[in-house]
Amino acid sequence: MKKLICLVALLFVGTANATLIDFEELSYGQTVAHDLYAADGIVFDSSINWKIYDLTSYPKVLYNATNFGGDLMGSFTNEVSDLSILMGDIGGDFDTGRLEVYDAAGNLLATDYDEGNSWFTVSVDTNS
Repeated sequence: MKKLICLVALLFVGTANATLIDFEELSYGQTVAHDLYAADGIVFDSSINWKIYDLTSYPKVLYNATNFGGDLMGSFTNEVSDLSILMGDIGGDFDTGRLEVYDAAGNLLATDYDEGNSWFTVSVDTNS
């Protein structure tokens, strides 16, 4: 089983509005600063080298270049009630994805899991 390699888009709902991050404004191979989207409410793990991969006829993706196929980790700077992530790759192989959401104290609030041979969405609602 091959590990999931990319994060395609984040859609999250905060206390006032929804935010979509799709990486389309970035270039192939570009290193992404962990705090590039801080103004949008998310900061990625600073210990990871984040890069953009352009799949040509597919969306651009963010991936973990430190440990290709490794975890994708970030923190929200504001309260988030709903989170959806489009995951996958175009390799046609079987991939799995797990989304876990924790509060500031490290308590698990919600989790979702999906799998497939292409793109799939994992979503959580921390209000339920």
